[in-house]
Amino acid sequence: DILLDGDVIAPGKRRKPREIYKKLQLVLQDSRSALDPHFTVYQSIGEPMRNLLGLSGAEEKQRILWLMEKMELPEELLTRKPYELSGGQQKRVCIARALAAEPEVIIFDEAVTGLDVIVRKRILDLLKQIHREQEISFLFITHDMDVAYYLAKKIFVMNQGKIVESFRVK
Repeated sequence: DILLDGDVIAPGKRRKPREIYKKLQLVLQDSRSALDPHFTVYQSIGEPMRNLLGLSGAEEKQRILWLMEKMELPEELLTRKPYELSGGQQKRVCIARALAAEPEVIIFDEAVTGLDVIVRKRILDLLKQIHREQEISFLFITHDMDVAYYLAKKIFVMNQGKIVESFRVK
């Protein structure tokens, strides 16, 4: 079972989906597919706030601007759609969207795979900074051990869904 604050979260166990979505967010490998092509950046980042936090329009706008700054994205991107963004910008919008809900945990599933080395490093540095500044836990799923060593305090190696090794990173 997968537990979050003692509650089972798994397919078919949707007793409290709204509460779970507020606590748990996901950043996927393919940012372009993860973003609604009809939404602007502003709409994409604002959607979790509207659905999960109930912020006023002014509070939502202030938080979106703060997230854009945090992700080192220029404000003028707010009116653009995903296809108008670079891969790194799309990834940062997805991270901002996950942070928008003020979750306790963010799962990153191969979230920096396919990005060039410089963009990957900038995003990993941003994630480390966010982790230091906010009380959010990250679960980072990756095949890239260099990424795991760079981000993690503890690494679990899995094979066919079973943990075969675990160790702490210095």
